[in-house]
This record gives sequence, C-alpha cells and structure tokens, in this order.
Amino acid sequence: MGSLLRLSAVNPFVRQRLRPILPSAPAGPTHEDLLAVMALIEAGKLRPVVDRTYRWEDSAEGVRHVEEGHARGKAVVRVA
Repeated sequence: MGSLLRLSAVNPFVRQRLRPILPSAPAGPTHEDLLAVMALIEAGKLRPVVDRTYRWEDSAEGVRHVEEGHARGKAVVRVA
C-alpha cells in the first residue's frame, strides 16, 4: 500500500504517468511475481519502449528531452 500512496503523491508533480508494475500486489511484488515478469521478458512479451539513446556526453540533452515532456518511452544514456 505504501508504494501506491507514494505513486499517488508523486504523480501530480511529474510529466510521466507513474503506475505500479504489479498493481494486484499490495505488499509489493512477491518472488513468484518477479519470476512471472522475468518469464515475460525472456519470452519477448514485455519490453521497455526506448524513445532515444544518448551518449554520456549528451546526457544533459536527454534529461532536457524528458523534462520537457517529449519522451514517448525511456531515454537511455550509454556509458560505454
């Protein structure tokens, strides 16, 4: 319940819509929940949406892109 309250409290102040991955788990994800999510990832049925990838040197540009509300997925910063 605590994580749901935190999401509710933070949502009005961020541009992205924050949602719990496992809304039916009020006490947080169980080991079985995490195994189920891992199975979906391994099966290719759950993948993050990557909007843009930035080099480390351009990470400030990536942060601006997200802050301005333009990102339609994750902004990834390559470190290597």
